[in-house]
Amino acid sequence: MYIQDRMAHLLYYEDEGVNCNYEKGQYSMITLTYNEVSRALIIGDRQGEYPGVLKNRVFNVVVDKNNPKPF
Repeated sequence: MYIQDRMAHLLYYEDEGVNCNYEKGQYSMITLTYNEVSRALIIGDRQGEYPGVLKNRVFNVVVDKNNPKPF
């Protein structure tokens, strides 16, 4: 994760995890961006694919308004 201009960016990467097919471009990535000013989390579209990739990815976002912590 990196933070720039009150924006936090995270790249979620996944592949099969059992071989080197990522070297052949068989992996996927999803960009997550948090805008501190608007308090918005933007989950981007998946880029790439690999055999067995989940067709739908679910992210559970938990916000602790009573005890916020910095990254």
